[in-house]
Amino acid sequence: MKKILFFGGIICSIVSCSKKLTNEKAKEVINQCFSKDKAENIKIFEGDRLVRSYSKETLNYFKNLKELQKDGLVKFDSLSYIGGLGIYYNLHLTGDAKRYIVNSSTSKKFPDMTETFVKAIKFQVEKIESVHENPSSNTAKVKAEISIVSTSPFSILVEDSQKSVIKDLNLNKTNDGWSACE
Repeated sequence: MKKILFFGGIICSIVSCSKKLTNEKAKEVINQCFSKDKAENIKIFEGDRLVRSYSKETLNYFKNLKELQKDGLVKFDSLSYIGGLGIYYNLHLTGDAKRYIVNSSTSKKFPDMTETFVKAIKFQVEKIESVHENPSSNTAKVKAEISIVSTSPFSILVEDSQKSVIKDLNLNKTNDGWSACE
């Protein structure tokens, strides 16, 4: 009896592992990854900072920070231009921003600053365009239509926050099944 159960278990695992990756399963795996991935969060440096750029992106970032200040989510002070050196500013999140904070720690790159990750956008797979499995490497390439399903006020800091985009994603087959998270 034990032998029958043992071989039955092996056969079930072989059959389940040999199943093709369907569009529905790919959608489920990718959405699962999006729900726990930090791709939906952005990093904000809190403290005093000198930015050595006058680029359009930097100036747009400051404009968006001022919008967040109007909403009471950040305190953005001392914006000054220092000759040819760059732009000096001081930035801190307010108490109203606490509900969006995911993680906060001392910056390794800038030890006098705090790196704070805040919720910005959330992704969801709307539909799977195609799935191409590669059994020899236990991988699959999936073309998926991904959309933004919810946003926080901090989403204005995301440079490219299109409502929907087609992406090529890689999935890996493991002993536990398919995974899109790396």
